[in-house]
Amino acid sequence: MNITVPMGNTSYAYQSNQIFTVRNGDTSYQVSVGTNDDSEPVASLYVYKGTPKTGKVLAEIKLAPHTVVNSISHALADDGIAESDSL
Repeated sequence: MNITVPMGNTSYAYQSNQIFTVRNGDTSYQVSVGTNDDSEPVASLYVYKGTPKTGKVLAEIKLAPHTVVNSISHALADDGIAESDSL
């Protein structure tokens, strides 16, 4: 799955190697990976109106954990997307 957003209005924050957030205007896209209670790998894409901390969840999309790239921030930087200290 590819998510395309206008580059001029987009920034990202890299929280850890398991969570990152891309923000475009008033919409935030947060990908998180980890393990569930049975120690099985899980990954999800959350879409928020606003920020993940204070916004409203618009959608949760389950992802195949093996398809989530750990070094996504490097790819975003290579594409010219600005990094932010926070979103």
